Amino acid sequence: MRHPTTRRFAICLLAALLLTGGFACAGSAPDPVNPPAAEVVDAASTPSEEPVESVWPHRIDTGDETILVYQPDVESWIGTRLSGRAAVSVETKADPQASYGVIWFSARTEIDKATRLVTLDGVEVTKGTFPTAADSGTATLAAIRSDLGTALHTIALDRLQASLLVDQAEAKESAPRFKNDPPRILVSSVPAVLILVDGKPVLRAVPGTSLLRVINTRALLALDPQSGRYDLWLADRWLQAPSLGCPSPTRTRRICSTTRAPTFGRCSAKATSRRST
Repeated sequence: MRHPTTRRFAICLLAALLLTGGFACAGSAPDPVNPPAAEVVDAASTPSEEPVESVWPHRIDTGDETILVYQPDVESWIGTRLSGRAAVSVETKADPQASYGVIWFSARTEIDKATRLVTLDGVEVTKGTFPTAADSGTATLAAIRSDLGTALHTIALDRLQASLLVDQAEAKESAPRFKNDPPRILVSSVPAVLILVDGKPVLRAVPGTSLLRVINTRALLALDPQSGRYDLWLADRWLQAPSLGCPSPTRTRRICSTTRAPTFGRCSAKATSRRST
């Protein structure tokens, strides 16, 4: 039989254990009024995030101007060297109406195949044009060079490749094919008239005569198959030439003069008597 003192000691010990567990549970429960402070994490110890594409248009604030450089268009990409152009808008405090220009640049490229991003490094703005700027955009161009040359910029690889293909296709379609052959210059030392014939002479028979009229010219011009000469009605008289080229003045002569309506018949004996060389 157990002693009463031992029994009371066991009951007190059990009560003490129950009270200790209750305090432990109460201490571990979160306080909804005063939540625990957030754990401070050292940023240097966290892994760096993957690179993302730069935001376009790229904004540059110079105090007096707000410059927006829009996404570049690729003109050439040889090896690691990329050249292109980009549109630029400029707003000033004095004039909120934006003015526009274009810059040309070159940069080194580094491709990240995992993220399919291209990093532009060492951007060099070679030239720029700002047609409406008071100083031709000198200050704006200096600000763009200072900003783009000191920072890295990323663009999606697919975007750059698509831009390059579009530029190459436009260059092939827009390449003009000019015919720069020098014109033929005709010189005459005596009064002359130029008769235009559209291509090679197109001949049609004249009813009731043996003549062939040239129909692809505005002039009244006919060929005499028997003599091989061309007859031209001009200024109330017939003129004659051995060919439709550029004959010398001594080979072109007036064959008759008449005030009658022009016909393809032979000149009368009266008119022929007035023939002169």
